[in-house]
Amino acid sequence: MPGSPQMTIITLNVNGMNSPIKRRRIAEWIRIQNPTICCLQETHMRRVDTHKVRIKGWSKTFWASTDRKKAGVVIMISDKANAKIDLIKRDWEGNYILLKGTLDNEEISLINMYAPNNIAPKFLMEKLGELKEEIDNKTILVGDLNQPLSNLDKSNQKINKKEN
Repeated sequence: MPGSPQMTIITLNVNGMNSPIKRRRIAEWIRIQNPTICCLQETHMRRVDTHKVRIKGWSKTFWASTDRKKAGVVIMISDKANAKIDLIKRDWEGNYILLKGTLDNEEISLINMYAPNNIAPKFLMEKLGELKEEIDNKTILVGDLNQPLSNLDKSNQKINKKEN
């Protein structure tokens, strides 16, 4: 659309955010990248600990996490964006969060998903099926979907162990 403001989304599997040093490094990286939306996967933050992640300029933060230090996803929207969230759906195992609303007066639907390695294809079909009522042509799916693009991308644990 001509004249529409540009929106940038970054996504990163952080493989844990429980260390204060790692949280500071991630926060600095986000500030340097300066996106409109930042989506993180595998935060490993328990629900009771999510308050520890505060980034200046990012007060709109939406979590899906569990009571254990595993999985966990977050969507952060920059304060420079005019965001109004109408719907939040989350998986209480911390594997996905869906936001629907408007961003700078444009309708948006965003899903941040972490698909576990060992069951990724089945998990994706199941969870996207659960969310099908909310998915439309304006839906953006980001995350760590653990889907190899080709057979070369698949790791063979037996071969890798023998090579070491």
